Amino acid sequence: GKIPVTIIIGTDGKVTAASIGNGATLQSPVVTTCVLAVTRSLVFPPADTSSTVNYPLVFNSSKD
Repeated sequence: GKIPVTIIIGTDGKVTAASIGNGATLQSPVVTTCVLAVTRSLVFPPADTSSTVNYPLVFNSSKD
């Protein structure tokens, strides 16, 4: 399934907000909570302006 994640990155490179966007096809609260926790812990290189990134995460079953 797909989990679209919206990430807002501050000028210091730290994630200031992360949320699940519209169109998620993977409806698992456990996975969603984990994805958001990991996403919020990411650190990027500093920049002159903040950034908003929309990134679709796609998960496949190991049975596929």
